[in-house]
Amino acid sequence: PIPNGGGLLLSGPANFVFERECQPKPVEGYADFPADITCLSEQTEGTGIPEVSIYAGATSIPPAHYIFTLTAQNPPQPYITNLGIWKFESFEQMSERVVLDGRTEIPGYPINQRMGSPAEFGVQGGMLKMPPWTPCFRNSDEFAEAENVPKTLCDFENWQFWPELGGSRDDRPNRPSALVIRMVLATTPDSTYDLLVTAPKGYIFDTDCKVFTYPSSTVFDSEATIVNIIQGKA
Repeated sequence: PIPNGGGLLLSGPANFVFERECQPKPVEGYADFPADITCLSEQTEGTGIPEVSIYAGATSIPPAHYIFTLTAQNPPQPYITNLGIWKFESFEQMSERVVLDGRTEIPGYPINQRMGSPAEFGVQGGMLKMPPWTPCFRNSDEFAEAENVPKTLCDFENWQFWPELGGSRDDRPNRPSALVIRMVLATTPDSTYDLLVTAPKGYIFDTDCKVFTYPSSTVFDSEATIVNIIQGKA
């Protein structure tokens, strides 16, 4: 146990701000701290490194598996590189920094602007273009060319259900499918970075997955440019 006068010290990368009188809240199913703990935070002058101190009270802090949350505010500037370190330490005496257990260090994580776009694009961050199945009336290539009419009047996003329009979406269990992802970056990257897409449990992507960007003949068909769609030519 952590005795009276001892405690936990959490420190992180610069410019994270915690509540001065912090309140650690346990995640459901995990141990809570005793009611007589004291939690205080402060910003280290000159470096901006935050320190959160959780002091044990008279009842001490018993050994247990603790997972808890703390309210904090992210730094005002993006963190893309030099992400810093989160440190977790325990002390038998906080005032003298008498070590109880070995400390744990965790690499910091990026802080960046959320994906988004101007209102006229209508995209907030990234989204899957996954409307419900919609029947589409489709003209044959021959008829569309002969009569000078569009191949379909169906909305562009519903084409993904129809192979003859270039779509490959299939919502049936254990079937291969193609996802149409729409996104707009909020800022211009100054270098090359990875784009991470995380799917719900159970989805399997090819190890050598292929990504096609729009407009491209490999998304739907070779006429599927934004101008042709707006003008009803595709």
